[in-house]
Amino acid sequence: RNIGVYMSACLLVFYALVLTFNALRGHVVEDCGCSWGSQDAQAPISPYMYGVRNIIIALLGVVVLIPQTSRSLGVIDGVNIAFAFAACVGMGFALSAILKNRARMRRHYHA
Repeated sequence: RNIGVYMSACLLVFYALVLTFNALRGHVVEDCGCSWGSQDAQAPISPYMYGVRNIIIALLGVVVLIPQTSRSLGVIDGVNIAFAFAACVGMGFALSAILKNRARMRRHYHA
């Protein structure tokens, strides 16, 4: 079980390093697939942000390695987990929308 966690974290960190390396070379990620093929992704997100995103996901994945307690989970624990998951998903969508609209806002207000 632990080997899968380490391998997925290593893969995400490696991908973040590759994106950062390409960003330093001046390459831009045109479409990462985050927009599901919609035309809404006219302004690409900075590759640095993809790297940061992957590092955060890798760190969140390593959380499963924290030692567990012997206490059984109750209903309130399940509700807390569900709300925490929903909050993380909501923050992910919000961050994605903010990053996509950042370039549009710069063009609109600084042009």
